[in-house]
Amino acid sequence: MTDALVVDLDLPPSERWSSLDAVADDARLMLDGYTRSLGGLGDFDGLLERFADQCLPQELRAEIDAIAGIVDKPVSKVLAANLFYDVLGYALACTAFAVDTPRGPLHARNFDWRSPRNVLGRFTQAIHYCRGGKLRFLTIAWPGFIGAFSGFAPGRFSITLNGVRSAEPNRLATPMLLLVREVLDRAESYEDAVNTLRTATVASSSLVMVAGVEPGQMCVVERTPTQSVVRRPENGFLVMTNAYQALGSVELSNLAEPQTPDCKRRNETAARLLAGRRPASVEDAFVVLNHEGVRDRKTSQQMVFFDGMVDLVVRARASATG
Repeated sequence: MTDALVVDLDLPPSERWSSLDAVADDARLMLDGYTRSLGGLGDFDGLLERFADQCLPQELRAEIDAIAGIVDKPVSKVLAANLFYDVLGYALACTAFAVDTPRGPLHARNFDWRSPRNVLGRFTQAIHYCRGGKLRFLTIAWPGFIGAFSGFAPGRFSITLNGVRSAEPNRLATPMLLLVREVLDRAESYEDAVNTLRTATVASSSLVMVAGVEPGQMCVVERTPTQSVVRRPENGFLVMTNAYQALGSVELSNLAEPQTPDCKRRNETAARLLAGRRPASVEDAFVVLNHEGVRDRKTSQQMVFFDGMVDLVVRARASATG
C-alpha cells in the first residue's frame, strides 16, 4: 500500500483531488483493470451517465470530473469505478467481524473481489479526508475512488459494507458507497451513523457493519432499497458475510451470493473462531482473517480498525494471492 492520499474537503470539489497527480499512473492502471473486471462498459455508458445526473450531488460529480481530467481517462470509466455496485448490481463476497475488547470494539474485514493482476490489492490506498486541517475520516480504497466500502472516523466509529442481493430491484437514489462516505463525514456519533444508514433512501441492497468506541457499540444494518433491520451482537461479537440474518422477510434472488456454500463456510468459521478465542489485538484479528476457512482466494484487502481511549491502529494490505 502506498502513502495516503489527502483530500482537503475545505477546497472546491474541482481542487480536492490534486494529490492524485502523484499516483496518476496507478490510477490509470487501476481504472483500466477495474473496467476489464466488469467485462467492459459496453452499453452501460449511458446508464451510468443517467444515474450520475440524477443521483450524484453536484459537488461529487465535480470530483469525478476532476479525477477524470487528472488521470486523462473518460468520465465513464471513473463513474464505473465509483457506481458499479449500485448501478450494475455486483454483490461482492467479503467477511467482516466486530468484537468487544477491554479497549473497546475491534472491527476487522477481508475485502474479496478478484481483479486482473490483482489491481485492487496492489493499488490499495488509504485516503485521508480533512477539514480545518485535521483528519475527519479515512477510507481504505483506491486512487480515483471517491466512495467508501471501508472507513474510519477517529473517535467516532468505523464502517464496512458487504455486498448482498435481494429480490428488490435497485433504484434511482443515493448510491450506498457515497452514503457511507457522507456518514463518515457528517455523523457525529455511532448512534447518528446507524440511524442514517438505517433510514436513508438508497439505491441498492447491502449489509453495513458499524462499530463505535464504547463497549457494545456494534451492529449490522441490513438494507434493501425499501427495508432495513438493525442486527445487534450476541455474546459480544458479530459476523457479517453476504447473507441477510435479521431481514428474514426478504426473498433472496436465486443468483444471490449468500446462497453459496462459500458464504456459509466463511460465516460459520469466523463465528466459531470468535466464540473460541476473542481477539484482543490487531494481530489476533489477522489470525481470524487469514484462517483458511475465512480468507478467500479473491481476498484483495485486509484491514483492522481498533480505536482505544487514545490509540488508533489501521492496517490494510494487499493479498499475496493473484
